[in-house]
Amino acid sequence: IRKKNKDAVMVMAPSDHWIEDEKAFSRDIAAAFDAARGEDKIITLGIKPTFPNTGYGYIKYDPSESLSVKPVQTFTEKPSYAVAREFLNSGNYLWNAGIFVWNVDYIIRSFNTNLTEMFQLFSKEEAVLNTSEEKKFV
Repeated sequence: IRKKNKDAVMVMAPSDHWIEDEKAFSRDIAAAFDAARGEDKIITLGIKPTFPNTGYGYIKYDPSESLSVKPVQTFTEKPSYAVAREFLNSGNYLWNAGIFVWNVDYIIRSFNTNLTEMFQLFSKEEAVLNTSEEKKFV
C-alpha cells in the first residue's frame, strides 16, 4: 500500500465480523482515518459491552476524555468472568473489536522498530511488491 501511496491510511479488519449498524461503523472508521492521517498512532475500535464476555479482550479508556478518538489506557486479553463483570460495571471498558487503523508510514516504521527481522525480510524485495513476482516472493 505504501508503495502506491506513501500517505495512505488503512484499516485491518478480520473477515468474520458482523457489523450490525453499518452507518455507525462507517462513521467510526472515518473518524479513525481522520485521527490516524499524518499521526503516529494506531487506532483500535471498541464495542460497548452488553454482558461480561470472557472471550473478548477489553480496552480501558477514560470516558471523560474530550477527544472523539480516546487514548487507550490498558488492554486486557480475555479476562475471567469476575474481572469481565468488574469491567462492565466500571463503565470505562470496551470490547476490543480487533479492527485497527493506521497510516502506512507509521506502521512500517513501527515494524522496523519492533519487528526488525520481519521488516528486513519484507523490505529486501520491496521492488517486487504489486507486481506479478509478489506471490513468488511472499
